[in-house]
Amino acid sequence: MADEIYDFISELHRNGMTILLVEQNVKKALEISEYAYILSEGEVVFEDTSQNLRALPDMKSFYLGKVTDIPVITKTHA
Repeated sequence: MADEIYDFISELHRNGMTILLVEQNVKKALEISEYAYILSEGEVVFEDTSQNLRALPDMKSFYLGKVTDIPVITKTHA
């Protein structure tokens, strides 16, 4: 069921619709998005293209529970 919803959202986007997606499944959300804001405790802790965020080691560690002291608003590109 979830895969069907993601497929539908992706199809809407391909047809030119802008979508604001609020999702707990970070991996899946980054797979279908172009740009993302990652929040923790109501604060933006990462923002960048989804491709750059997927490759960011700190972001992966953060969501796996290995990073506890992370600066707010880490943007990976200028």
